[in-house]
Amino acid sequence: MRTQLNSYQLMKKHFYILFLIPFLYGCPVCNKPIKTVDIGPIPDSLYKLVPYKDSTVNKFIHSNGYIVSFQISRKTEVESSFDECGCSEIRRYYRNSTIMISDYPAITIHLDIVHFDSIFSSFGISIRNNYFENGDFIQKVFSKTKPDSTLVNGKYFKDIFVFKNSDNFNNQTLFADSLYYNTDKGIIKIFMTNGESYSIYN
Repeated sequence: MRTQLNSYQLMKKHFYILFLIPFLYGCPVCNKPIKTVDIGPIPDSLYKLVPYKDSTVNKFIHSNGYIVSFQISRKTEVESSFDECGCSEIRRYYRNSTIMISDYPAITIHLDIVHFDSIFSSFGISIRNNYFENGDFIQKVFSKTKPDSTLVNGKYFKDIFVFKNSDNFNNQTLFADSLYYNTDKGIIKIFMTNGESYSIYN
């Protein structure tokens, strides 16, 4: 009987502790109404980082000679950020997404511009779920220092930015390793891990 009573009291004690955890470590009580802050639209200067137009077709030539056509869609959407407790202000910001989809081989390319606030914006490229980064790309674009030119398929392209695959730790047998990009033409060349490539088709 004593053992059963002790077990019951112990269980009851644990129940109270579990019951109190959300109050001890959970969200605080918010006394102020939640404020929504709209960051404002994406500036035209950022839109120009991506030259692709909505509902158009862009072509690349594979290193083996065949042509790959990409259907392009582009749109801007509103997104919001806030903490789980809902005590801080809601920040409404904007994302411009450009999606390029080919029929064969099946390749999807995303180019995203995100305008978080008046100070910080980001630009990213992903191909087949692999993310490519060039950390100070936006700063370089708007600075006086311009990158070098490069020769692609017998034609020179100015102001080339190199984006490296940051997800190459995955187990895919074939994926894009790096790419050339500029703000006038977009993606100039995609380098694959097997030595093949996709280049802008003029």
